[in-house]
Amino acid sequence: MDIIQSCLALAPVPYLSTAFSIFAVIWQLVGQVQASNEQLEALSYSIAQLLKAIDGEYRQGRLQPAGTSTQLDDLHRSVWNNSLIYVFKLYSREFRKGY
Repeated sequence: MDIIQSCLALAPVPYLSTAFSIFAVIWQLVGQVQASNEQLEALSYSIAQLLKAIDGEYRQGRLQPAGTSTQLDDLHRSVWNNSLIYVFKLYSREFRKGY
């Protein structure tokens, strides 16, 4: 068992109970941030795959800018807006949990 887990398992002496409680909250937030980072990495990976596939289609001539500009504008807006909304919600949720 590592030091963090052994510390979290302790029943603190009364004059350290507040410090232990704060430490437990901090450790919980670390876990949430790590999960959020994994979700953001997965989102980034998916976006990268999509962009690489679309780029390949343009380079091979199967897509033409004239025929796809509206769809690409929609895609740009959608990816950008949804990504920003996700990140905003994620961090506002973390901020509210802390207070």
